Amino acid sequence: MNRKLNGLLYFHRISDPRFGGEARRNLWMFRHLCGTEAYPNVVIVTTFWDSVTDEIGTRREEQLRSTAFKDLVEGGAHFMRHDRTLKSALEVVRQILTFTQRDPRIVEEIQKEGKSLEETEAGNRSLHCATQTRTGERPSRDGDSPCTQCGNETGIAGGEGEIAARVGAVGG
Repeated sequence: MNRKLNGLLYFHRISDPRFGGEARRNLWMFRHLCGTEAYPNVVIVTTFWDSVTDEIGTRREEQLRSTAFKDLVEGGAHFMRHDRTLKSALEVVRQILTFTQRDPRIVEEIQKEGKSLEETEAGNRSLHCATQTRTGERPSRDGDSPCTQCGNETGIAGGEGEIAARVGAVGG
């Protein structure tokens, strides 16, 4: 069976006043799982609109469009608001059903290129950052480093983070 995806959803709480470390790491991973070719199939769904005023929410949404999600938007991603109603959820579903089906980058790498998860761009960079965190290495600042891209100076796991703990538990 060779099914492709209509859409990829990224959820972000509009009530969050900052786009910090965890959000940056999640978005970094999402980008690498999707690949730029799938950006037109991405819907960035903002949630928790009932926790902010319309003015604040709209201002944050515009900031997100022009900063954190700029490359996704320029690549064709869509922003939609979800207000905890069935109507807004169905609007998101209707939107993704209009998209041309395609495979995200991770599927291309594993199924079509025969790579293992560790060999994929997302897997390789995640492992790199987790290893840096475990060994105490400082991430490189060459502009192409996954740590630079995810915006976390101490690696994707964030110091004594969850990934480092898991790597340590598995690795010895």
